Amino acid sequence: MDKASAKQELLSQTAKISWEELQRFFAAGKLIYVSQPLDLIEVGAELIQDNKAQFLEWTQSQAIHPVNDEQAQLWSKSNPTLWAAAVSPWVLIQELKAE
Repeated sequence: MDKASAKQELLSQTAKISWEELQRFFAAGKLIYVSQPLDLIEVGAELIQDNKAQFLEWTQSQAIHPVNDEQAQLWSKSNPTLWAAAVSPWVLIQELKAE
């Protein structure tokens, strides 16, 4: 799948969702945090294309990482709404941008 097609596919699998609804993915170890200013759809497209070099760069810089217990506890208290994109078996999440 080319990058444009991957992005188009992801757009149909992206939504705002509450932390409460995401907790089961966290419990399964399937939740990946995407920090700002990265574009959630761009990250998902790179994952679909299996761009290992880009993912290595992002993980080494902590721009993307599995959601940790501390963050999960904070979100459990505040139950924020997050952007989520499904890239099986993973769910990429990102905090909403302040407007």
